[in-house]
Amino acid sequence: MPRDLSTRTIKNQAFANIPVWISTVLGPMTYFAMAWGVAHHSLSGWQMLGAGRSCAWLSVLPLIPAAHELYHARGLTLYNFAPRAVWETSIHAQRLNSDALEKRGLGRWSIQHMLWLAILRNPCALNRRLAPSPYRRAKRFSRQPWITALPIRITVP
Repeated sequence: MPRDLSTRTIKNQAFANIPVWISTVLGPMTYFAMAWGVAHHSLSGWQMLGAGRSCAWLSVLPLIPAAHELYHARGLTLYNFAPRAVWETSIHAQRLNSDALEKRGLGRWSIQHMLWLAILRNPCALNRRLAPSPYRRAKRFSRQPWITALPIRITVP
């Protein structure tokens, strides 16, 4: 038989998307099933490695094409969806951290906010890596009064 490449006419587009949505939901469900199995059974390291690899394979096969189709159904491409998703999740994470700090009685932008800790820890790590004498530089840097007040552990090799 020759290949049939004719255009299909679908009366209800929602019915055409049912397999796509099922694939999208069942992909992450494999991770929940694996987590349940690991929690309720004693598995060796090799069995857990095999379970993780199998779970990744079984979830990626249906999930990637389904997510790809959903991007197109909403008029998006990966190139305009991914940057926006990264930006929105980053802003959401900052808000969640600020709300948690307020519940603990601290300010929304307290020094214990994860953003400030990340900014202040990065120069500490860079200072150790780039210094000509890492031991002396890290030791001198760790004596600074503003750095000793932070919950940062500087280990000198």
